[in-house]
Amino acid sequence: MLAPRRLSRRERWIVRGVVSAAVALVLVVGVSIALGGHKSSAGCIDVTSPGFIGSQEISGCGSRARAICQSLGASRDGYSRGQDQAIAAACRKQGIRVGG
Repeated sequence: MLAPRRLSRRERWIVRGVVSAAVALVLVVGVSIALGGHKSSAGCIDVTSPGFIGSQEISGCGSRARAICQSLGASRDGYSRGQDQAIAAACRKQGIRVGG
């Protein structure tokens, strides 16, 4: 029966590097899953809508959420029609009155 050969110094260094990279990747993925995104809890709205240049995130809790919901449709300087609809849906889902 042959005994397993010992790894050279270079091979041990490569194995340690690969294991370290794998551990770092697992940690990064775990942290991003645990902390990713806003949680839409009671009295909070969180809407991400696409725009011409990029996406816009609209979120708020409590009085901020109520102000956002009540401002819908008040002026044409605010959100686009699609954004209004998405925000209104989020407001209704949380039981917040829409429009002024």
